[in-house]
Amino acid sequence: MSGTRSDEPPWQRLRPDAPIEPNVGLGGLTLRVPITSIEDIALALLERYDGDWGRICEVYPLWEARYLLGPICACADIRSGRIFKLIADTGYTGALFGTIRVGMPLGEALRLEPRLYYDEDEGLLLVRDCPGVALDILARQAPSIQLWEAASLELLADGVIAAIAVFAPEIVGN
Repeated sequence: MSGTRSDEPPWQRLRPDAPIEPNVGLGGLTLRVPITSIEDIALALLERYDGDWGRICEVYPLWEARYLLGPICACADIRSGRIFKLIADTGYTGALFGTIRVGMPLGEALRLEPRLYYDEDEGLLLVRDCPGVALDILARQAPSIQLWEAASLELLADGVIAAIAVFAPEIVGN
């Protein structure tokens, strides 16, 4: 018998230790599927939180609804009803490329993955030649392009990877 048992809570399907796959998915969830694919998880969490929708769902202008599923956030385009972005947040233990994790020091991530670069327009770390992934950073000072190109990483010692998002580039761009 495969899958979860029917007496297990639906959120047991979430796998915060699963690999983070750019342009594909994370945590046992997949991009581009209807939001109804996680309806049972959201409703079970809603019941667990005594009907407090504010702990489960947030709406962002203009077309985004975010479903907060513990260390995983599923973002849906309310026009299409499809998941276009998944975010690994605090408590997510799976890794991007087998090594990059939420909470990891920025300097270590940059040493392990040379394709990482800071996009000033987006305010995120992106991966050269790898669409569908972005890393949110938490640093005391806003980095500049010169800082990211510099060989010295001492200025980033206090910075960390705050979250890792995978997304469907063809949907995010609309």
